[in-house]
Amino acid sequence: MKRFLVILFVCLCSFFSVSTIANAQGTNPYDDRATVDPYAPTVPHPGASTDPYATNSRPPVQQTDPYSTSQPNDDYRLAPLAASSDWRVRLDVAKNPRVSAELLVRLSNDSDQDVKAAAANNPKLTSPFTNCNELDILANSANWKVRQAVARHPNTPANTLLRLSNDSDQDVKAAVANNPKLTSPQTNPGELEMFATSSDWKIRQAVARHVNTSAETLLRLSNDSDQDVKAAVAGNPKLTSQYTNCNDLDILAGSSNWKVRQTVAMNRSTSRNTLMRLVNDSDSDVRRAANDSLNYR
Repeated sequence: MKRFLVILFVCLCSFFSVSTIANAQGTNPYDDRATVDPYAPTVPHPGASTDPYATNSRPPVQQTDPYSTSQPNDDYRLAPLAASSDWRVRLDVAKNPRVSAELLVRLSNDSDQDVKAAAANNPKLTSPFTNCNELDILANSANWKVRQAVARHPNTPANTLLRLSNDSDQDVKAAVANNPKLTSPQTNPGELEMFATSSDWKIRQAVARHVNTSAETLLRLSNDSDQDVKAAVAGNPKLTSQYTNCNDLDILAGSSNWKVRQTVAMNRSTSRNTLMRLVNDSDSDVRRAANDSLNYR
């Protein structure tokens, strides 16, 4: 009996020793509860960002056009409604942001003034998602307010703006002169050359001021019939910038506008050959500016 108790005591001591060590290591084989390693790396959910510095693990939401007319049944559904004899039905179609440009032009010429006004205020005329083809179609509207909205839109193509610059309505022409394309640094020289042919002097003046206007276009505008256009050419940044290349300055030195030639003579980037030609200029101010530039070199 005594031996049995001794054996039982040794077994119990062994059991409690193993259990204590296992609990300390987190691997107790007698514990059926799941153990969590506090130092184990967490597994991200599918689609989550792996960037440790990311502030949002969700993928970015792409911006979509809320006025898209990509649904094929929109025109099929709206066209019969646009031809309704009830002006209130036509009014609802004119307000619909998903109406096509063709239907909107038709409604902008409606016999009802409220329908025409709704067409002129349709979200498509101000939405940044409206494409150049739709704007070109809308520019054919007989409603001057629609044409004015097109003339203001930054997505309107240059050839459409040029057509609107010769519009019979003064407000439409004024909107073209204030279009972002005429001041944006992204406007290319080809578009500006197109605008330079406008019959509206304000548009030609805006082109004459633009930093991206080519030297050839500026030369033509420096001989413009309008004095404000000629003055704008003389103040163009291309004439005063030290980064303007000598070839452009040589072209501008051939202007009939003495102020343009004087500004070219004062530019540090003007070549010596061009300055030598301007020293013999018919205008005394141009000759003086050319002599001063040569003396400082």
